[in-house]
Amino acid sequence: MYIAIGIAAALFTADRVLKYLSRTGKLRYEGRLLRLTHLENHGFFMSFGQQHPQLVRWMPWVVWLLAAACLLPQLSRRPFAAQLGISLVLSGGVSNQYDRLRRGSVTDYLQFPHRRIKKRALVWNLADFMLLVGTVLMTIAGVLVNYFILIPAYQTLMNLPLEVIVGMGTKVWSYIDNTVKLVVFITAPFNILKGAVLSVVTYLLYKRVSPLLHQKSAR
Repeated sequence: MYIAIGIAAALFTADRVLKYLSRTGKLRYEGRLLRLTHLENHGFFMSFGQQHPQLVRWMPWVVWLLAAACLLPQLSRRPFAAQLGISLVLSGGVSNQYDRLRRGSVTDYLQFPHRRIKKRALVWNLADFMLLVGTVLMTIAGVLVNYFILIPAYQTLMNLPLEVIVGMGTKVWSYIDNTVKLVVFITAPFNILKGAVLSVVTYLLYKRVSPLLHQKSAR
């Protein structure tokens, strides 16, 4: 666990340093495949949502706190891939959220130019990669845990034959006829879907309470 936390902490520190160098004009490089530049992103990924600054500022904190409450308990008992994934996602989220709260935008500095995509579209920072890699690692860990631990546990505790468990997936999609397909095509997408649903629900709730928040701040 401490190795995973240490890796995440080192990358978090590197991201903060690179953002500072980018804002002060000390991080510049022009190449065919990579540019080190400076861009303030007032939205989410690829500037999505920048027309709703209050939503961009506060919604990720709600998601982050819910994720921390769900993922941090018993972190030491999780597989290393899950520990590293959780640590990367949470620390990457904190780095970007710190920017949003203090500056109202996130500093991006890694640009991957492509002639078919707008110049501003592919601009990242190290925290973005931490979030991406962390999500992938958590998904992989979830698949492995379900395959090697949870499904066998269901077989033992619930006295369910493996054929019955796989059959539940077959009813959803006839292509699923074994355990590997079950965890890859049902478990993994379900975990990704949970994060998407959580974000949408938070957005809808914010739209409802936003007038109240603005009234309170105006007093």
